[in-house]
Amino acid sequence: MAKSIMDLLGESSSINNLISILFKAQMEAHITHILQRKKLLCEHEALATFYGEVGGLIDTFAETCMAHGLVTSISTSACTEILDTEAYFKNLYTQVEGYRREVSKMPFLISKLDDLQELISQTIYRLKFIHS
Repeated sequence: MAKSIMDLLGESSSINNLISILFKAQMEAHITHILQRKKLLCEHEALATFYGEVGGLIDTFAETCMAHGLVTSISTSACTEILDTEAYFKNLYTQVEGYRREVSKMPFLISKLDDLQELISQTIYRLKFIHS
């Protein structure tokens, strides 16, 4: 008898949490981009690229998960300005990586997670190495 995706994940699926983390990161990047406290064009552009591109990636990931009954609800906690953008995105990368084991049970989601981590990595690069 073939196992369903929910059987593979079990009842404690935390895909909802991953999607919530990603939406929160998008909003916090946007808030920080608008406030522009550091007055650095490189940071301003890196954040704009991130929040502009991550939405489509989140949408694809969430819809793919929903098609298989993996998402039951989506919510986020209050969003705030990011004070240390490089550290924030390094932490975000680590958080997303923490879901790899769960996603690895569904090979069709691995590439979606890879795309998200690629964008986060590019954002870290832009924040760390491109200065204006």
